[in-house]
Amino acid sequence: MPQNSIRSGGSYTLYTMVDSVTAVVDNAGDVGKYASLAMWDGKPHIAYLDETNDNLKYAYFADDLWHTEVVDGTNSTGAYPSLAFNSAGFARVSYHDFENQDLRYAIRNPVTGWGSMVVVSAGRVGQYSSLAVDSTDLPHIAYFDEDNDAVRYASFDFYSGLWTHNIIDDD
Repeated sequence: MPQNSIRSGGSYTLYTMVDSVTAVVDNAGDVGKYASLAMWDGKPHIAYLDETNDNLKYAYFADDLWHTEVVDGTNSTGAYPSLAFNSAGFARVSYHDFENQDLRYAIRNPVTGWGSMVVVSAGRVGQYSSLAVDSTDLPHIAYFDEDNDAVRYASFDFYSGLWTHNIIDDD
């Protein structure tokens, strides 16, 4: 059974029972911190922090090449990303904006590119997010609320266009 892992320095490594293949995904500066790996259609996709430019980046393997994109280029954003896909294979990323201490969510449209929104901005929130997309393509995010030392859960309500938030554990 194959195992996937991220190596430091922005490299993606695929290990199999027989041998391993290593490829440099991005080496433009200090990249690869907080990497999140997801597979779609048998190909690796990675969301990670470009610490040199304080940007959130996304890399994917297509046409026998690695391609990289800036997801969010505002300064000091992109920590703790979590990568998932909707049913059409469009990438979604939850992440922490460490300049504003917000939890953000980005959506990739292959035609128009990346767009992002603030999920919650009350205090120091959004660290260590974990994203899942359900069968109706709606996002669900677990994250850490540092001010209240709590694990929280956010989900998007399609009908209202709003995020709902719940405390999971504040002990």
